[in-house]
Amino acid sequence: MSRSEINCCLKQITLGVQYLHSVGLAHRDLKLDNCVVTTDGIVKLIDFGSAVVFKYPFEDETVMAHGVVGSDPYLAPEVLTSTQSF
Repeated sequence: MSRSEINCCLKQITLGVQYLHSVGLAHRDLKLDNCVVTTDGIVKLIDFGSAVVFKYPFEDETVMAHGVVGSDPYLAPEVLTSTQSF
């Protein structure tokens, strides 16, 4: 992939995650294996088995998920070293 193709893919992933968060969903296992690119160059996020609802529509309160979920190489350092839920 060229640098511009990689940038395009990263932008699509970012927009996908932004959309998920806007409807109150957290993927919780975002990694390269869970991103596929169609023959048209469209990035699709897959494997929502670890996804959770963190904010229900029309409610101000957020819901905290319990426990650490995800693939170790992709976890944020603060998640790996924390004892609290994210």
